[in-house]
Order: sequence, then structure tokens, then C-alpha cells
Amino acid sequence: VMAVFMFPGQGSQKVGMGQGLFEKYQDLTSKADAILGYSIAELCLKDPNGEIVQTQFTQPAMYVVDCLTYLNKLEETGGKKPNYTLGHSL
Repeated sequence: VMAVFMFPGQGSQKVGMGQGLFEKYQDLTSKADAILGYSIAELCLKDPNGEIVQTQFTQPAMYVVDCLTYLNKLEETGGKKPNYTLGHSL
């Protein structure tokens, strides 16, 4: 059985994306915050300043959420890596 993980790109961002992932992967979320200089969870879950639609915020947000989603999916499949991955923008 072939497994494919497909990830969305810019244009599919929305407030609330990544729900549950930031809490589950707190260490990685903290590292992303340190690199970016702002809270990626706050941006994605609440977007208090309306920045999620700006490319300089959208691209890092999509990347972090996609990476955390990948890790979560690996856990769900018992560590079985996909045969292919694909996505937009990144």
C-alpha cells in the first residue's frame, strides 16, 4: 500500500490551524518561537494583529504547522513514513 502525505500551502492559512499540535510538540514550538521572534501558536490560533495573511507570517506558519502535522501523522501511522510527500508553496 502506497502512502502519500499532502500538505497545503499559502492561501489555505486560517486562524485556528495547528490546533493541538503546538501543545503536543512544545519543545519544537518553543524552538520555532525563538527563531521567529514571536509566538507561532498565538499567530496561528488567535492572530490578534491580523498578520496571518501577510506572506512574511504565512510562510513560516505554514511550514511549522506542516512539519508538526508530519510528525503527528508519523505517530498515528506507527512511524510508517510515506512513499511520497507533496505540497504547495514550500
